[in-house]
Amino acid sequence: MVSKEHAEVILRGMYKTLGNAVGSPVVNKIVGNLDIENPINALSDLRKKLEEVFGESTVKNMLYVVITSSFDNETAQKLLNELQISIGEST
Repeated sequence: MVSKEHAEVILRGMYKTLGNAVGSPVVNKIVGNLDIENPINALSDLRKKLEEVFGESTVKNMLYVVITSSFDNETAQKLLNELQISIGEST
């Protein structure tokens, strides 16, 4: 299971990535009020909301980039497996 600490790092990375891509006001409209006190649920909710807007493949690519750039190789691979993310898989 993804730890609270890992989920927090991934959430911050996703917000930063999305903010750079579409701007903070748009990100806030997309994600609404996530329960940041529970980062594991917030990450799951964020993923679902983003998949509705951008599609599953795009969200998996964003998560892949955030995770591989935020963690060492071993941790990144464990998180990618846990979240069932791999580049090149069909959706």
